[in-house]
Amino acid sequence: MRFFINKPAFFSHLLIQSEPQLRSIYNHPFNQGLFTGNLDVHIFRHYLLNDIYYLSQFQKAITTMMCQNKGLPVARVFQTLSDMIGTEEAMHDAYRHFYDTDEIKYFKPDACILPYCDFIRGLEQAPLLVQLSGLAPCLWTYRCLPVKYSQHLRNDAHLYQDWVETYHAPAFVGITSALVMHINTVANGELLETKSAAKDAFKKGTAFELAFYDEVFYLHSPQVRIRD
Repeated sequence: MRFFINKPAFFSHLLIQSEPQLRSIYNHPFNQGLFTGNLDVHIFRHYLLNDIYYLSQFQKAITTMMCQNKGLPVARVFQTLSDMIGTEEAMHDAYRHFYDTDEIKYFKPDACILPYCDFIRGLEQAPLLVQLSGLAPCLWTYRCLPVKYSQHLRNDAHLYQDWVETYHAPAFVGITSALVMHINTVANGELLETKSAAKDAFKKGTAFELAFYDEVFYLHSPQVRIRD
């Protein structure tokens, strides 16, 4: 199943070059468990703790980019992303029973999260097209996952239903579509060098997303051996 059919040209190139990694994300046992409701709570707990740190760094990057592009149409995208981070932080509160509050003070993020956050913060110094392309994998993968696992949603027994439903809510679908639109718009007329950097940023962002799922699932699962 191709998730990039009928998408405008430049974003299609981004998806095509990272298709193997994207498919690994869509089929990842973490996401299978999350969207079917069968994910081990121990794994989800570590995901939440890592995600708290990631969101704090993502928010800082978005705030900087919003200021850099003040007055431009794309600034609304950054503003909406910032607002949605607040929504996700509120969702964290709903799942706070998965961990002790004091844990956040002393929690050390998993090894892949720190370089991922460095990558996100590094986008602050990049051209707009590179910024948007580097941020896109996080949104795009979550936008596509509910399509793949839609048959498992709206199940009263689903432990993570409130969490996963945010990813097919109109607001999330809308901001992801707006991000894709701006990527394609900004790409028109950009230098080949900038487009190449944008492709590299999307590829790196996708690789970091996959590494995040790998580390959270294989490192913290009590039932799964860390894969080679």
